[in-house]
Amino acid sequence: PFWLKCCLAQPKGRPAALQRLRGVPHQGSAGSRPAVQAGRGRPGGARGMAPGEGSGTVRKGGNRSTSTKTVELKIMGGTDTMQLPTMICTRVSEVRELLAERLLLEPESISFYYKAGAYVRQQLDFQEIQAKTLVKGIRSFKPEAHSWPHPIGIIGSGYNGIKTGISYLKDGNSNIVLFDRNERVGGYCWITGANKTSKLQTEFGSFHVWWGPDIYDSGKCGGYPNCNTGGSWNIWPGKQEILKHFQYAAEEFGLLPH
Repeated sequence: PFWLKCCLAQPKGRPAALQRLRGVPHQGSAGSRPAVQAGRGRPGGARGMAPGEGSGTVRKGGNRSTSTKTVELKIMGGTDTMQLPTMICTRVSEVRELLAERLLLEPESISFYYKAGAYVRQQLDFQEIQAKTLVKGIRSFKPEAHSWPHPIGIIGSGYNGIKTGISYLKDGNSNIVLFDRNERVGGYCWITGANKTSKLQTEFGSFHVWWGPDIYDSGKCGGYPNCNTGGSWNIWPGKQEILKHFQYAAEEFGLLPH
């Protein structure tokens, strides 16, 4: 600039502004005098204080407010909201890491926005989180099961295969395929291995196919076959009765199309 050229042309008495620009202490400037010290000559502040405390000096990185506030997070395009207690100085990056860890997602998949008048602006990582924030990249504030691009394969459609498939369907995941050598549910043990005299014996007092308490609580399959009502279920079910129950359970839970 013109003024800089003029200053450089002067042989003596360089201005204080130019000297500070080049890092040269100027007589009478703050750079030529030792900092004001309090407390018996200790550098940095009063006696008993660490450097930077009580002297008005701003720590490296700046002072961050420790006051608290409540941030309302709302899913963009949805109605779900969450109240998040934070500090005034909480950064966008910190909230992103928190949500990603809670929802089992990659942090890069979550972004934050806020309304500024008629506009919606994206919040940057280094900025303080806004009191009302829109969240993009999630569908719920609860962890969701990972969605695979291919079906989940279940090998075998015997007792364990049926129960595994029922568990997936009960949890709302229908992206499954069961593989079995036979054309019906039942598995090798009861279709091929068992004979006409084979019977089911368990350590339960009911002596029937038991799918577990979660299946029983669903109310489907009658919970389990009741052997004490005089119906078609026997106390010691045989091969055909077991296969009948397997088929019945697969139909009740909609497993057969899979």
